[in-house]
Parts: sequence; C-alpha cells; structure tokens
Amino acid sequence: MNNLKVSLFFLTFTILFSCSKDDVSPTPPTERFPGIEGEWQLEEYYYENITTVSNKESSFPNNYNAVADDIDLKLEIKTEPNNWTIKGNYILNLSSMEDESVTKEIAIEGLSNNGNFSYDDYWFDPEEDPTGFPGFPNPKEVTPMNFSVFVIEDLSANRMELRISEQHVFTENGTPVKVLRSGSQIYKRL
Repeated sequence: MNNLKVSLFFLTFTILFSCSKDDVSPTPPTERFPGIEGEWQLEEYYYENITTVSNKESSFPNNYNAVADDIDLKLEIKTEPNNWTIKGNYILNLSSMEDESVTKEIAIEGLSNNGNFSYDDYWFDPEEDPTGFPGFPNPKEVTPMNFSVFVIEDLSANRMELRISEQHVFTENGTPVKVLRSGSQIYKRL
C-alpha cells in the first residue's frame, strides 16, 4: 500500500510540474526599432508666424497661419553620414490672423533640398540657416526644413511628429523685429 501511495505521489508530482515546449508561451519577436532613419511622407504641415516690427512709438504686428495642402513631399534621412534630402510639392495656404480675408497661396513645386543634421532622442536640427523675415514669406523661403530645431514629439515605427517652436530677434534697416513660430509636421514612414 505504501508503494502505491509513493507511486501516486510521484505520478501527481510529475504531472503537475512537467511541461512540454508546447505549454510554454512563445516569446514575442523583438522588433528592431528603426529610429529616425528612413523615408518619410509628409502628411500634415502647419505653423503660426507672429512677427512684430517695432519703432520708438508703436509696434506693427504681421501675423499669419500657414497650412499645407495637396502634399506630395518625401523626406529621406540617413544617419551614416547624417544627411537629409527633401523632394516634392505642396501648396502652402497663408491667412492673416488680423484679417482672415487676407490670404495668400504659395505653390511649392519641384522642391529639392538637402543638408546635414544633428539629433538625439528629443530634437532634430537640420542645420539650415533659419529665416526670420517679417510678413508673408517668399517662395524661396518656404521649405519644411527652414526651422532652427525641431522637437521630436512622437517617433514610432510608422509615424514621426516634429514640433516647431522658435523665436528670432533681429534688426532690419535699423528697426527691431521679433518673429515667433510654432507648429507641427507629421510624417508617415514609407
């Protein structure tokens, strides 16, 4: 009888604590996170530009919103060496914040630009000279990389959001000018 109890004990013990490879839940494959490098399609692009020209007696604001439409623009980022290239077309619709009836449409066609960059997990700097001209920009001044530094707001396997927030203070023809820009660019990985 003792042999039967001992045998049952070992049988129960074996059944309880044995498992096959089928019983183990598989380890999910680790997906290599691609980072900022790759080809990106621009999906959304908008910014707000607040320019104030001051003299001794008063200030003159010239503020506008910019929203891109009909976007067909690709950004390629390579990290060895750190180089970016942007090519494509879009229409930039500008509207005055003071008078919404004042609008301007700029068709950007055949845009082709490139340069070096620096970056970390939080920012992307395309190393172009930022423009800081008051008023509506000229077409040659309107490129999505014409900002001093982008904050990397979101970066996943398929999506990248670059936030724009910058301030420029300069003097033009002896008159102080202050420019504030803020906005966002949203890209989809190709």
